[in-house]
Amino acid sequence: MSKKIAEEVLFFIENDFVKHTENVVSVALALADVFHIENKKDLVEAAVFHDFGKIVMIDRLAKKGPLSREDRMVVSMHPNFSLALTKDYITADAGVLILLHHSYADGSGYPKIIAGKEIALQILQASDLYDALNSQRVYRRKTVDGWESIVAQKIQNTDIVNALINISQQKMEFPERYEVPKVVKKRIEHYVNVFV
Repeated sequence: MSKKIAEEVLFFIENDFVKHTENVVSVALALADVFHIENKKDLVEAAVFHDFGKIVMIDRLAKKGPLSREDRMVVSMHPNFSLALTKDYITADAGVLILLHHSYADGSGYPKIIAGKEIALQILQASDLYDALNSQRVYRRKTVDGWESIVAQKIQNTDIVNALINISQQKMEFPERYEVPKVVKKRIEHYVNVFV
């Protein structure tokens, strides 16, 4: 792998992968507090590992510029890869959340399963969407305007959207609240070493 490509991969890991994971966990925990969810274990595991499968398609995601149709098709398989790579050290319920985190109540997303209205799944989806829409990615600019309507359309839970709006107005520094565990960073480093 050339030095330029290696730099792009490391930039992707640090910015699109690690920071996004930290933010999703922190937002999910904040929403879990609002909805008085006592057992957060499955939600936290799913938030930590929901995008882990992207590590096997990093060459597609790390390149600058918009994703091609083929790239988007491959990326749509990342929930399956995330589950396959983590199933031996997460709970079965966390695995379901990971598999369905892009399968929305409005019928959009992937895999093409209309997800139920389970609160933990909707919290994970809302947290992931919120950070994805409000963060710049290597392959696209951030989408700040209108994120509320996008989240509302996809998850169809106004209570979660309103809570998310309140949380976003508090200007929380999400990464200070939660840091990706060492085990995740070690696994990331392992996969990065395969590509670099």
